[in-house]
Amino acid sequence: MLESLRGGFKRVIAPIAKLLVKFGCTANGITVFGTLAVVVTSIFVSMTGWLLFGTILLTIFVLADALDGSVAALTNQNGGTKFGAFLDSTLDRIADWSLFLCVCICLYRAKNINICLYLPEYVNGFIKYCGLLCSLIAIMAAFVTSYARARGESVGVEAKKGLITRADRVAIILISMGLSGLTDWLLWLSLAMFILCIGGIITVIQRIFEVKNLLKNTSA
Repeated sequence: MLESLRGGFKRVIAPIAKLLVKFGCTANGITVFGTLAVVVTSIFVSMTGWLLFGTILLTIFVLADALDGSVAALTNQNGGTKFGAFLDSTLDRIADWSLFLCVCICLYRAKNINICLYLPEYVNGFIKYCGLLCSLIAIMAAFVTSYARARGESVGVEAKKGLITRADRVAIILISMGLSGLTDWLLWLSLAMFILCIGGIITVIQRIFEVKNLLKNTSA
């Protein structure tokens, strides 16, 4: 859903990318730095519970991570290298895992009252453990979604459609973390995991059928 905004966002960050090139920054260096920053911040937030502060930092680092493509386009006539694209995609999976890990740890460590103050304790407990279960399924769906695209490309088709893309996943997680930090209710994290669980499963199914249809059209 948010992939349609990518073009406009790249135009916004273009001046920053030009400045980074002037300072000698490389696309691969930005990719590695952005991933490490997201991983370290995610672990820090999960240990401290500073969700609002962490959301601000993670949002900055996630947006900064998008600079690698713009820097690559400015420093390479072909718009980037094959290794750069491979590195970016590979490290994105690590960054995604760290965000999910942060949510899981926050939910696991939460007392039932931290889920929502106005709900009975047994309901909060149910929501907490449903959130944890949904997060595990959402992680699986996220990685299978990525794998389906990569495997599709290996057989000659590009399957990148779907209800929940990486940009959507990251946005939903960050919004839920921010709301949880503002309200002190981890209910939002559980709701986000439920959305990503259902949306992720739908996306995997969409990718499978997209690859099937594309292969059918190419062989026809």
